Amino acid sequence: MVNACRKGKRVELQVANWLKASGVASARRTQQHNGAEGLSDVVANDELPHFHIEVKGTKTSKLPNSTLLNWSRQLIRDCPEGQIPVLFHQANGQELVGMMLLDTFWAVAEHTPIAHFELILDESLDGPKTLEKLNLKFFITDRLKGVEVTPRHSALVYKVSEEWPYLFIVVSADYIREAMLNYEAEIRNRS
Repeated sequence: MVNACRKGKRVELQVANWLKASGVASARRTQQHNGAEGLSDVVANDELPHFHIEVKGTKTSKLPNSTLLNWSRQLIRDCPEGQIPVLFHQANGQELVGMMLLDTFWAVAEHTPIAHFELILDESLDGPKTLEKLNLKFFITDRLKGVEVTPRHSALVYKVSEEWPYLFIVVSADYIREAMLNYEAEIRNRS
């Protein structure tokens, strides 16, 4: 059994190395003490200065809403003003996935084509109203409780709690990385 701190460190190093392998040379795991607020798990100040990157590793991909709610709160609470919160999650034996606030995802993904995605709405959302509000043009299916999401081909939109006003999207980590890099390139091009 791996303790949670060692597992967290292992997944954080894995994400930093994954980013480095894809051209994000400055990516590194930060040294934290008790999850200090405002300090992300992984930084890449040269290539991704506008992103606050948190990383989570778990045994399973079927997580209770209370865990997702805690992660969501931490992500928003710890993200410094002017940065965009991103969370990468990996369950044992599963592919790495990325999670973002839906509103910021659209701004970040604006310059990265979203091809071949099936959008899956959490059962807590009213499908037609949500789609109309978001102006989405995806093939839609309802997500049944307990159904695993294949991140390479799906984008899961969910709300973790009625009291928590944010919608989140979970997609392939590769897509999130590409979208972050394209977003930063667009900002540099405007300067």
